[in-house]
Amino acid sequence: MLPDFNRLKVFYYVFSHSSVAGAAKELNITSSAVSQALNKLEDELNVALFTRLHKKIVPTLAGEELFRIVLPFI
Repeated sequence: MLPDFNRLKVFYYVFSHSSVAGAAKELNITSSAVSQALNKLEDELNVALFTRLHKKIVPTLAGEELFRIVLPFI
């Protein structure tokens, strides 16, 4: 089953901004909605896409690979 495109779009903006808050502002949704979308995407793919540090989000290798795949489509 393919992941939801809207969740991939959220992932793209989080990766691009290196920030949940920055992605939320760009997408005009709440930070909570962004976090929920990321969690659902990670559950769907069964892989961690980001390492969450205090006030910082760092992409994992799987996150970097997914970004390269998604980039041409967004």
